[in-house]
Amino acid sequence: MTHSVRNRMIKLGILFCAMTPLVNSVFLGSRVQAKNLPKPASGMNSDSVYRRNHNIKALYTVTPVNFDNFAEGAGKTFSLLKYGNQKHIDEYSETLLKLIWKDHSDEISAHPDEWLIVSPATFNLPTSAVLVSEAIEKLFVKKYRLNIKKVSLKRRTTNSIDFGSLTNMADRQSHIKNNFFYDGPSLANKKLLFIEDALVSGTHYKESQRTLVEEGKVKHKNLFAYFLVNVEQSGIKSSDFSLESKLNQITKAPDTPERLLPILRNPSNSITPRMLKYVFKSHSRTTFFCLNLNYESLARVYQA
Repeated sequence: MTHSVRNRMIKLGILFCAMTPLVNSVFLGSRVQAKNLPKPASGMNSDSVYRRNHNIKALYTVTPVNFDNFAEGAGKTFSLLKYGNQKHIDEYSETLLKLIWKDHSDEISAHPDEWLIVSPATFNLPTSAVLVSEAIEKLFVKKYRLNIKKVSLKRRTTNSIDFGSLTNMADRQSHIKNNFFYDGPSLANKKLLFIEDALVSGTHYKESQRTLVEEGKVKHKNLFAYFLVNVEQSGIKSSDFSLESKLNQITKAPDTPERLLPILRNPSNSITPRMLKYVFKSHSRTTFFCLNLNYESLARVYQA
């Protein structure tokens, strides 16, 4: 073994060991909380005022009946998008912008300063929906020469729970309630394009509505939401939202992470929370990832 190879292996070992506290603290049970954040608004009853279907549009509508067809087609690229594949992020962003432009082109062209893009709440790492919102911001400039600025919601806390795995509405509501905040400029005279990847129970969207209205001061009627996928509620039991978890796992066949490795290896792709959770929760597959990633890729995982 040469000196350079030995040093490389030592660096990999150091990085892997350094990840252990991160795994234990973030993904294996403990709760991480941001400091010095504003207190949540008390506000109105989100169940009666903020609705799942408020001003929504989506590229795809998925139901228990057509889920398998979606999984065999667009679902595969959607799943790769969730793991940070930039090619599919760009493709979906361009298609979603076409839908937005079809609905609001006259208004946006006439008064671009009145419009803003809103990305969903995150803690640190950008989710796939945040990456889509950033891509749409750039596409507005590239395609229409319009500078539609983006603002962001934020989370107060994060923890080890995979929200997509929660199949009970009460658990979803308690996990999200008052967990979002907005600390940007007033939105009182703005019209908002809220961008998200998937709409399932509507818990995230209703909390986003509450935050934007009560903390951002936007008029509720001026909030327009655009989703990549709408998991329609008809036919789904009120206590079962398992299709969301299935959406995230279309690409992730058991013990075959080879399709995800190129995403990690390519520096033009982003490491999303979905990818990071997969790496650290794969247990036996974690070794596979580490053995098949070069030093630079593993460093990106560690930095994330």
